[in-house]
Amino acid sequence: MPTLSCNDFVDRVTGDSSGVFVVSEGEYWRIEVIIADELRLLTDGASATGRVFSSLGDASDFLHALGVLTFSVIPGSTPGSAIDYDNWVLETIQDALLEADDPATEWVSNEDVETAAKDLIGGGDA
Repeated sequence: MPTLSCNDFVDRVTGDSSGVFVVSEGEYWRIEVIIADELRLLTDGASATGRVFSSLGDASDFLHALGVLTFSVIPGSTPGSAIDYDNWVLETIQDALLEADDPATEWVSNEDVETAAKDLIGGGDA
């Protein structure tokens, strides 16, 4: 499988409408990206081998640190990856609930979102 360095990954993903996937490989997780209809494996930078993560949470944290907030998860068929996926989903939901319950959380109204969306696609009244 072709590989992709971390710097190239960030450049391509932030500049394209590429698909980013976190894929289970039994005992570890890896990050794959589709660029120009080609699947590429994120490398560790020091070699052409794929970068691996011990948990889905680690891979998710890595992507968030790079500014990639949206990605697909492909859990494997092993019981370990299913449990890791379930734990990650529960942790993500718990974090969202804590944020929602925090009085300091700033909410965005539906009207503001609709206005911003119209402006973004050129349908605003401006």
